[in-house]
Amino acid sequence: FFSVLLIPVSCLPTFFGMASWLYAAGMLVLGFFMLYTGWILSKNNTRKHAVNVLKTSIIYLPCFFALIILDSWLA
Repeated sequence: FFSVLLIPVSCLPTFFGMASWLYAAGMLVLGFFMLYTGWILSKNNTRKHAVNVLKTSIIYLPCFFALIILDSWLA
């Protein structure tokens, strides 16, 4: 459920004019990747898939910050 909400909420800065479409595109890719790993976990509730969701969330946050920095540099 939260992975589904993550996608539109993470794109809000673009809709409010605080970020560019590059940021929104990057966040959509990251959000759908997070949603995909969460969906796989919901279908196959195993430790392996839970670890994959954890790894995805660990990758998500630095990529999120990198997109913010990149977007501010290119603005």
